[in-house]
Amino acid sequence: MRRRAAVLLAMLALAACHASVELDPGHLDAGIDASTGDAGAPIDGDDPDMEMDVGDLPDADAGEPDDGALDAHRHCGPFGSVCSVAADCCTGHCGVGLRCESAACEVAGAACTTAVDCCSGACTASICAAAVGCAPSGEPCAHGNECCTRTCADDETGTSVCQPLGGCAIAGELCRRDTDCCGGAPGACAGVDLVSGLGRCGVSTGCAADGEICRVAGDPSATRECCPLGAGHGLCHATGAGVVDRCVSMRAASACLVPASACATPDECCSRICAPDDGGVLVCQPSCRLAAQTCSRSADCCTGTCSNGACVGTATCAALGATCATSTECCSRLCGAGLTCEATPI
Repeated sequence: MRRRAAVLLAMLALAACHASVELDPGHLDAGIDASTGDAGAPIDGDDPDMEMDVGDLPDADAGEPDDGALDAHRHCGPFGSVCSVAADCCTGHCGVGLRCESAACEVAGAACTTAVDCCSGACTASICAAAVGCAPSGEPCAHGNECCTRTCADDETGTSVCQPLGGCAIAGELCRRDTDCCGGAPGACAGVDLVSGLGRCGVSTGCAADGEICRVAGDPSATRECCPLGAGHGLCHATGAGVVDRCVSMRAASACLVPASACATPDECCSRICAPDDGGVLVCQPSCRLAAQTCSRSADCCTGTCSNGACVGTATCAALGATCATSTECCSRLCGAGLTCEATPI
């Protein structure tokens, strides 16, 4: 009887041991090598040293974490990820469709409430419509030739988008009034929608006005003579953003412009910031713009992001045209010879 009782007790103890292993995930995990995923030595349930608490968990460097672990520790979501508030997004912009979007505007196909929400300036049936012709700033791109600015680069979202060049709006970019466009001639801002107030800058005829693109890297057909005709050959200057050259005024051709001077491009200014003043006139600003102040591109802002003409958010990398010392500082991952963040020709 004693032997039979002892056997029965041993069987009960063994069953209890198996039950505890099945119910305690810590015991299961302890039998796997955290860095390789291979099965380790059997666990002795009587060994107190085998108890695992949070402090005993392997370091993050011990193995490659899965996507869930990365998401749990990511400070912000990349372009296209689900969001509920702006702080969820690396772009600082949670779109109407609760997806992280470009900080500047909603891309084609995204949900919208008004045309102002959209990079294309057109909201149809609560969806941002694709732009006709070249893609305005903020739209996704694979090549610079798709963009009105001929400049396609990452803007910290992890997705390449058409980049604004700063200063006046070139042909194809969105505008509200003629003076927003380079040259500012009457009728320059064409097709203005009566509801949203948005139009697009038209292509100037003849010579290229101050601020217009006059040369594109690798595309001889894109070369234009700067105004005035016959005297503008020396006014086509390289930009801090790389890829394209833009026309500058005669007074900016020999020396940079001081703060409060009227400007057409950031590269004309000593500060490299050409942004609207309180009256909407583009002038050289003395320093980077604070949150809620006017801007023409993200590099104008101390915060690193320009959205709908105002500085917002917090920078995680340097925008196109911002000063840099190394390429790792730039959203585009290219710090050019002039120590400004440039777009990689693609």
